[in-house]
Amino acid sequence: MRHSIKVRTGRGIQCLTSLLGDSTTLPIRMWPDLTIQLAQGDSAMRARYSNLALTAFSAASIGFAFQASADTIINASGIDPTYSVFIVAVDGGFYEEEGLDAEYRLFESGSAAAEVVVTGNAHITSGSELSGIGFRDRGAPLVIIASAMRSDRQMGAIAREGIEAPEDLVGQTVGVSFGNASQFYWSLYASHYGLSEEEITVTNIGPPEMVPALATGQIDAYFVWEPWLENGLRTVENANRLHRSGDDDVYTLDMAYLIHEDLLEDTETLHAMMRALDNATNFINEEREQAAEMVSQAMNIELEDTLNIMEGLNFEVRLEQSFLEGQEDAAAWMLDAGLIDESPELIGGYIRPEVMQELFPDRVDF
Repeated sequence: MRHSIKVRTGRGIQCLTSLLGDSTTLPIRMWPDLTIQLAQGDSAMRARYSNLALTAFSAASIGFAFQASADTIINASGIDPTYSVFIVAVDGGFYEEEGLDAEYRLFESGSAAAEVVVTGNAHITSGSELSGIGFRDRGAPLVIIASAMRSDRQMGAIAREGIEAPEDLVGQTVGVSFGNASQFYWSLYASHYGLSEEEITVTNIGPPEMVPALATGQIDAYFVWEPWLENGLRTVENANRLHRSGDDDVYTLDMAYLIHEDLLEDTETLHAMMRALDNATNFINEEREQAAEMVSQAMNIELEDTLNIMEGLNFEVRLEQSFLEGQEDAAAWMLDAGLIDESPELIGGYIRPEVMQELFPDRVDF
C-alpha cells in the first residue's frame, strides 16, 4: 500500500508518495495555517516518528536508490528562513533561468527534509553540521557539496525570569532537542561557561513544545533556533534572552547543501542547480526585502518576523577551511556523545568539493 504525505510546495499542495506504515494526521504548530498531513492506509508496516511529531521517511524500508525525476528539481526545505534560498530559487525564477523546472516541498524539521533526499525522493536540501553526519554513519548516500548559510544569531537560549547568567542554570531544568544543533549548541555552551550537566537537568523536548513548557514551568530555559527564540520572548511573561549562540564565540551555525551522491553523476543538472542557488543567494543578499516577501508568503510567516530572522543569516556558497573544521568538530562531538559509531571520511567522502572546484574554484580553499 502506498501512502502519501501532503506538503506545501512552490505550486501549492502536492502529494509525495512513499512506502510508509500506519500513520495519522499530525498538525504542525510552527506557523499558522500550515499543515502537513499523512494519509493512513491499510498497510501493516510500522512508521517511525520523530521527536517533532512528524512521520519521517524510513530509509531502511525504502532503500537508498535515487528516485527523483530529472524533469523537476525537488528542493526539500524546512519551514524557517534558513532555507530561504530554495524558496527564492524557485519563486524568483532562478532555476527557470537555468532551464530547470523546480519546486520546493516543506517539512517540519531539517532531519525530515534530509531523509527525503536520502531516500531519493528529492534532489537537494540543506542542514546543520549534524544533519548529514548521522545519516552518513548509518550508510546513507548523503554528501555535502557546498556551504549554504552561516549565522551566529539563529541559535540561542531563552530563560524564565530570574535566570540571567549561565551560572543561574545550576539546579534548573533545561530543554534541549537531542541529536541536532540544539543539543550541540547546549553542549558547547555548558563547556564554555564551565557548567556541569550533573548539576543541571537536561530534558529532551521538541522545539514546538519548548515555549509552552517554559510557560508552564516544566523547564526553566531552552536552547534552540528561531523562530522559537522570538516566540518565547513574546509568549512567556518576563522571559529573557540568555544568549545568542555567537555571544562569546560559543557557536556559529553552519548549514550546507546536501544531495544524494548519485546526483554527482549528472554533472550538467547539478551544475545548473548550483548556479541557480548561487544566483538566488546573490539576490537574497542584494534584495533582502523582496526575498523576504517570497519567503514570508511561502512559509506563511509575518513579513516583519521574516525580515528580523533573515537579518541574522549570512547566505553564501563556499567551501572554506573554517567550514571543514566545523564539520570535524561536529563529528567529534557526535562520536563522543554516542550518536555515531565512527567519524566519517570527510574530504572525498562525505564532503565532495569537486562541484565547487569546477564551478567556483576561487571559493574553495582546501
